[in-house]
Amino acid sequence: MEDLNLRQKKHFDSIANDYYKYRKIKSHTSFKKMTWDFFFKKYSKIFDNSHKKISILEPMCGFIEGYQILNSKFNNISNYIGFDYSSEVVNFCKKHYSNLNIKEADIYKFKTKKSFNFGILIGGLHHVSNDIDKAIKNISKYYEKNAHFINLEPTHEYSIIKLIRNFIYKRNSFFDEKTESGIELKALNNFFEKNGFKLITNHRIGYLGYIFFYNPDAFKIFSKLPFYLIYIFFYLDYIISITPILKKLSFATISVYIKIK
Repeated sequence: MEDLNLRQKKHFDSIANDYYKYRKIKSHTSFKKMTWDFFFKKYSKIFDNSHKKISILEPMCGFIEGYQILNSKFNNISNYIGFDYSSEVVNFCKKHYSNLNIKEADIYKFKTKKSFNFGILIGGLHHVSNDIDKAIKNISKYYEKNAHFINLEPTHEYSIIKLIRNFIYKRNSFFDEKTESGIELKALNNFFEKNGFKLITNHRIGYLGYIFFYNPDAFKIFSKLPFYLIYIFFYLDYIISITPILKKLSFATISVYIKIK
């Protein structure tokens, strides 16, 4: 029987260079900054005075995107560990971010003697979609009570969104359809709640701007769109997100959980 985790590791190793290159495109970095700036402004009260010193564990850290987001918002980070199963990614990070503690590890098997009061996981769980519960169960024990956990994943609430994504995963070689899958949002929340977390909020972001600008490595043709369109689509996405009949059409969600046990 094929080891799907090993298959996904090999796949991500093979696309790591393209992933990094396209994630440096100005339209992507600017749209991403707008997305996270808006998120932290909207939910600032959640994080106000939550921890005097922040200790972060970033599972499936990739090119430490989660750390970079948090480091731009908080000035009291005292400790950080990131880990990823891609050898290519970890070797790159160790070379370019030698001041950070970054390890090569599998989310199912990762171990540490330390505990943390903040977690962030950007687009990782859909790469282990065959057993998300096992992945969250393993990492959950390393977060202290009242720890905050931010997670961004491709999600769906309507079957049509799932069908569209599955079609894309089959047709686009950047994805591996056997190991990657979007996650039903309610199921994602249940996985976290089953493993000691409580949902604080689901912030839906996966609309037109997200499709055009947040994934330039997967949809390279959109990287050539005029830069000014990021502002138009960001505003359109906001309108969609507050329109009751449309908001559940999101392809992705930023979720915030708190560890309660």
